[in-house]
Order: sequence, then structure tokens, then C-alpha cells
Amino acid sequence: MRDRVFFTLAFGAKKFGHMAMGLGRSLKLIGDPTPRAVLTDIDDFPWENAFDIVIREAVPKEDIWWAKLYARDRIDAKSILFLDGDALAFKRLDPIFRAGEGGVFGVQGPWRSEGEWYGPDISEVCAKAGVTAMPQFNGGLMYYEPGAQLEELIAEAKDVSANAAKYEWTLSRGVPADEVCLSLAMARTGIGRAFPESTNFQNSGVGLIGRLDLDVMKNRCRYVCRRYDVQFVEPRIFHAHFYSKFLIYWRQLRALEKLEQYELKHPYGYMSPWQKLERSVQRRLVKLRRG
Repeated sequence: MRDRVFFTLAFGAKKFGHMAMGLGRSLKLIGDPTPRAVLTDIDDFPWENAFDIVIREAVPKEDIWWAKLYARDRIDAKSILFLDGDALAFKRLDPIFRAGEGGVFGVQGPWRSEGEWYGPDISEVCAKAGVTAMPQFNGGLMYYEPGAQLEELIAEAKDVSANAAKYEWTLSRGVPADEVCLSLAMARTGIGRAFPESTNFQNSGVGLIGRLDLDVMKNRCRYVCRRYDVQFVEPRIFHAHFYSKFLIYWRQLRALEKLEQYELKHPYGYMSPWQKLERSVQRRLVKLRRG
């Protein structure tokens, strides 16, 4: 059994394959040692170049959101970190695993008792569900530990989903979003942790102010945004989300793909003819200056 596994999904259109490959490549580029797994039904991608575990499987339409939790019975691991495929990693995953350890289920976001979320105000949902607050989070990051407590949480979330009409949530792809169902299940069962927003394990740049400074070649992701507060952030994981429609994101995916191609074509320690010539010239200059 592995201690830890990173897990993502890529199914449907080929663009999702490009996105997931970008995420896997970004984790490889920063040297994250966590074994990487992908579940996909998309062919014609060199999955094994970026992932240690490739699960080829189609996802039924009714499981469009719950597939995030598929790794619990398909991979033998003590703890699993799911990230949406439209993400890029700029820092290693270890702090996220440490924060979630022993908590069964973990997401990033504050516990809230009011404020609009998927349509109705949270206060209305809490009143109907008989809870005082629920965590508001982005489901692009989920930490979980397979076992009886996780199954209890998922069963409660699916029950919430089956009876979602009374909460009057805005549907996502024809069904209630996984976030609200899991959030209410956490509030009802007391299972799981909500990591503070200040951890910035993940940030999607919602409410961007000014320029998005994003560059995988310089390992740089930083910007100012207005979410709950106006903040300067340098997230561990950038969840492209809205920005997956912007060219800057796709340029990062192309840069990562080029690096992979370079690695496959060049041996260890490769030095180009131009670099060799430059070294030779500068070596002579150094010798002349130092005698």
C-alpha cells in the first residue's frame, strides 16, 4: 500500500487530456515525489510520461462529480489528493497531505453561516438542514483517506444530492454540485476538515485585480485578487478554472509539453553546440583576464 497518491481525471473532449497532462508535467517539473495517477477515457496521449498510474475507464454521466472520489477503491493508498485537471502545480504537495492527515476528508475554505452559494443564501440552506454553518470551498482540491468514515461521508453527501430540490440550489450540468452536497454532509456528520483560505493550497484567481503573473518556466504564479478579502497570493496550486479560456494558460501547457519533448530527445547533461562554443570562448576570456 502506498502512503500517498495524487489523483486527477481526464475524460470526454481531448482538451481535458491536454489539461491533465499539463498538471502531471508541472508536478514532475517541480520535483514532487508523490506518485501521480490519472483516470481517463481519452486515447492518443503519452500518459505514462507524466503519470505513474494510468487507469483507463469511462465515467458514467451520473457520476460526473463523484468520480473525484473514484481513487478510494481503484488505488491502494492511505491518503489521496485529488486536483482538477485544469490546475498547475508551483509548489510541492507535502504540506497539503500533512494538513489533511488523520482528518478523513479535507477541503480549503471557510465555514460560513451566510452568503450566496449556488443560488440560495447559506443561511437558508443551513436552516432547512438543521445545521449552523457549512464550509464553502472549491471542489478542485479534495484530500481523502479511504475507510469507513469516508464512506459514511460520501453516503450522506449522496443522500443530500438525492434530496437536493428542497435546497433550491442552481444545478451544475443538470445535477447539484458536489461541493454543496459534500459541504452539507460535512456539517451533518462532523467528518472532515476545512483548511483556512490563508493556506493558499489552491487559488483560482477569482476576482483578479491587475495582471495574472503565470510562468511555469520561471516557476512563478502570483497575483492580487479579491475573494473574501483583497490579497496578494502565491498559491501552491493554481486552479485555472475561469482562466482555462485564456491564452496565457494554454501557453503554459505548451511550454510544459516542449520540456517533455526536450527531455525525451536529449541525454543527461546535454549541452548544445552553441553552449559549447560559448563556454569555449568565455573560458579563453577568463584565462586572459586572470593570466
